Amino acid sequence: MSADRFSDEVYRLIVGGDELPERAAVHVRTCQPCQAAMADAHQFLAQLDAASAAFASPGIPDLRMTLGAEPAGRPGRTRRFAAFAAVIALALVATFLTFAYSPFVGPAPSASASPSATPAPSGSPPPSETPAPPTGAPSPTARAASWSATGSMATARARHTATLLADGKVLVAGGYGSGLTSAALYDPSSGTWSATGSMTTARSSHTATLLADGKVLVVGGGSDLVAMLASAELYDPSSGTWSATGSLTTARSSHTATLLADGRVLVAGGYGNGGQLASAELYDPSTGTWGATGSMTMARLGHTATLLPDGKVLVVGGGDPSGSGDPDAPVDYLASAELYDPSSGTWSATGSLTAARSFHTATLLADGRVLAAGGFGSGTELASAELYDPSSGRWSATGSLITARVYHTATLLADGRVLVAGGPLLASAELYDPSSGRWSATGSMTTARALHTATLLRDGKVLVGGGDASSSGEVLDSAELYDPGSGS
Repeated sequence: MSADRFSDEVYRLIVGGDELPERAAVHVRTCQPCQAAMADAHQFLAQLDAASAAFASPGIPDLRMTLGAEPAGRPGRTRRFAAFAAVIALALVATFLTFAYSPFVGPAPSASASPSATPAPSGSPPPSETPAPPTGAPSPTARAASWSATGSMATARARHTATLLADGKVLVAGGYGSGLTSAALYDPSSGTWSATGSMTTARSSHTATLLADGKVLVVGGGSDLVAMLASAELYDPSSGTWSATGSLTTARSSHTATLLADGRVLVAGGYGNGGQLASAELYDPSTGTWGATGSMTMARLGHTATLLPDGKVLVVGGGDPSGSGDPDAPVDYLASAELYDPSSGTWSATGSLTAARSFHTATLLADGRVLAAGGFGSGTELASAELYDPSSGRWSATGSLITARVYHTATLLADGRVLVAGGPLLASAELYDPSSGRWSATGSMTTARALHTATLLRDGKVLVGGGDASSSGEVLDSAELYDPGSGS
């Protein structure tokens, strides 16, 4: 019996049927360990037949019958024994293959652990092995972080707004530059920009808030660098058009706007036609009207406002302008912070910053703390950063930025890190890791920019657009994407 015929017989005896399935036959006939085991079993049975023939006599029982051959009238024993022998052989083969190739039984012993292996020279990998990446090096499949250009907004702008819409597109509106009423849409699926309806009023240094119904509320700002606006308007993504809504009770620019848990919008502080403001007001989308609420404990502009997990709003820092009418000329910087409670409409003081700052950034981290970074302080750009803990109401210092900066952006990434980018004459960017409290450099933008916008897209990338490119006030229409990559 040939080895191929023997393997067919074994399969038929074990699982039934007339033929060995093609896939199994190909495996058995091409697998060297399987063929070797089958050959050994076949040779063993042949030896049994030879021994039985040699010793057969009337006084000696037939070895073939004793060991499983098929004498007349007692069929099946040889076939059962052959099957038994084959099962044993196949079990040995399976055991060999499992320990040799299975990824579930743990790594094979290293070459140095084998008594017969010759150790490789110190400092070099074994000849038959691929050297492992150095500790801390990115995986061979890791994708490095990078920036890349992505279309043009068509209209140069700075001090504008950018809002992620419900459909994943980004609405950019207003700003100063060659067109203050215009708006544009960015489509991440194509990486292109397209025009949409223009606002009813030109404005910059305004705010834009995505409402629960998918519309965008744009509020206040300035029609130039000094005249402040009280008007507000709504953008409807379904029609691509703008419509007027209720006006603020007090005109303001460089204020903050925060969507509350109940769907209303809190506007606080900023610079009014008569100076900096402590007042705040609430917008009710259901009626399209504004109503007064409690005033902050201090007038402020260039501050930040962050919605906390408990529904309160944390307002931090800011500056006191010189009275020249220029909201970018603060002479006193604030370290104070306060909390707004929507349930009572009142403000209360909370822990102060360790360093007074204005035009900084504030980012809510995944663990509920708030990261404040950079800004103006004591007449210069700051590199310091600090953390606010809502459970204690206190601030504590954390790692400083690599580069001092103001008018930058800060974006919480999908992995919990914070991307800070730009500032006057700066193309550099850096990442904050909350787990270590440290900053690290990442790729630089293709263009230096300040007073730009940064928006986290659904795919985890960050869209940066517009801004000022230089101290001469050149305004940009370019945009670029930051890809965090899959490595560090």
